[in-house]
Parts: sequence; C-alpha cells; structure tokens
Amino acid sequence: MPEYGVPTGTIHVAGRVVDDQGAPIPGAQVTFDYAEFDTTDAEGTWALNQENAYFPCANGGQAHCTVEAEDIDGPANGGPYPPSEVVLNLVQTEPGSGSWDQGTWEQENIEIVLTNNKKESAPEQDGEKP
Repeated sequence: MPEYGVPTGTIHVAGRVVDDQGAPIPGAQVTFDYAEFDTTDAEGTWALNQENAYFPCANGGQAHCTVEAEDIDGPANGGPYPPSEVVLNLVQTEPGSGSWDQGTWEQENIEIVLTNNKKESAPEQDGEKP
C-alpha cells in the first residue's frame, strides 16, 4: 500500500547558548528547522524533542539541518544580540519504518554563540561622523 503525506521523524537536539566570552545567555529562543522552539534556562541550556517532526533536511542518510538562537528579551541578559545559526551534524540513531518515516535523529552538546552587537561609537565632531 502506498504511503501519503510528508516525511517526518523524531528529533532530539540539545545544547547551550553562550556569549562570545562563554557566559550562558538565559531567555534566548532556540528554533530547529521546521519544528518547535525552546527558551534557554539560567544556564543557557535548551532541548528540543519532537516526534512526527517535519524536517526535509534529512535525506539519504544524512541531515543538514540548522538551529537558530534569537535574543527575545533585548537588553535584559546582556543583549541585544543578533540571531545566530548553527549547521547540525545529526546522527540517525533509529531507522525509519517506511519512505515517509525518517526515523530518529539526534545531536547533543550544540553550542550556539551570540555576539553582542553593541559598539562604542566615537562622538561626532563638528557635525561630521568619524
């Protein structure tokens, strides 16, 4: 019997969001391609575990997916930070049961670094920008 629908699978991804000095960033939103999101805790950790996730980035036994961290609280917790994206090296830990079941894919200890984009600017002199 043919299968109908879109390819889905189970994902388990986890890690930390830190600043460029290695300090944890709480309150950042982390999103996996085509799936749910999580918000980092006080230690900057996050985890996404989703069954029946749609992620077309998994094919041919390899998955080239991304996670993105976004500063959602602005100046709180040291921001604002621009978003940062990391390409994953997911490992298939369980095979799928059919052409639409992509199986289970996992990666842990993913570190996403957010760099503060605040810059000290020199004061203007005589109406000219430095």
